[in-house]
Amino acid sequence: MSQLPLKLRVQLRDHWENPASPAKASIAALKELLGLEIEISFPVANIWDQVKTSFPEQDVFVPTVIGVIQQWTNALKRRLEDEGGSWTDKLLEEFDGKSMHAFVDVFPLGRPTTILSKSTSPPTLQIQIPDSKPPYAPPNFEDDFDNFFESRRLTTAMPQQAPIASKMATRTAAVTSSPPRSLPALDTLARPDILFGSLVPYHMIIDLRSDRLSIQGSHQPSLDLLFRYLKKHIGGNPDTAEKIPLLKVELHRSNFGYGNLQDRMSIERHSEHFKWIELSPVLPIAFIEGVLGYRHVEKQGGSVQWYFKREQPFAS
Repeated sequence: MSQLPLKLRVQLRDHWENPASPAKASIAALKELLGLEIEISFPVANIWDQVKTSFPEQDVFVPTVIGVIQQWTNALKRRLEDEGGSWTDKLLEEFDGKSMHAFVDVFPLGRPTTILSKSTSPPTLQIQIPDSKPPYAPPNFEDDFDNFFESRRLTTAMPQQAPIASKMATRTAAVTSSPPRSLPALDTLARPDILFGSLVPYHMIIDLRSDRLSIQGSHQPSLDLLFRYLKKHIGGNPDTAEKIPLLKVELHRSNFGYGNLQDRMSIERHSEHFKWIELSPVLPIAFIEGVLGYRHVEKQGGSVQWYFKREQPFAS
């Protein structure tokens, strides 16, 4: 703890360790509702080591994580108050009526998530923050709670030798059945961030313009991993002491849904003074084919555009 920057240590003292803090009050309210002891572990040094490059302003880190924890406790409290019956009973059975342990972890998804991990006995609740720069996409804890007791779950305990693409699991089983014989009823279809997170084939399109490289994707985890990889390895301008990034890489929210879906990313020159930089699609293409396992689909037409498709869902 002593190796943490001073700003972080002060914020931890004031906003997390302080018994009168709003965070502790939200945990106490949840504890009172459940009638169980609840411990939430925030291994700040470990989390900070994993995400500090995403927090150039150090004083944003602790409030951001604590904010996610409070969103989680409030969402779980609402679920317990609204649901009341079988879901609550199942949750209590998992912990055998004893104390409940949750801990903060990092997971490479564009929004905060939560899972019930049964890899330990008793099980643990994981509050997962993205390893990307805030502000994060809004959490969707309600849908995460719905998946708590499913056998197919997204966990952080994945084999180290597995290829990167195999670590990208969707929250629901992918739709791999044969094409429907009739159109589904509109009300039976999930909203876009859920439906297209599990619908195969996955599609990605690269479009090269003079001033921008645009990449569109139907499968958000694929697009998110490509975005974070490219953003992590952007080169700096060697002619400046500040090493200003040569490129600006941004992920964009979809025009559909409720803000949870991101279906586009853009790569452009960081400054109008960098006209000498040539925008190249080579690395995104190699990543999409070699890491994500998409295949190139031949496309007719004169535009500088590449279309990729993946028929098989990622393992969960």
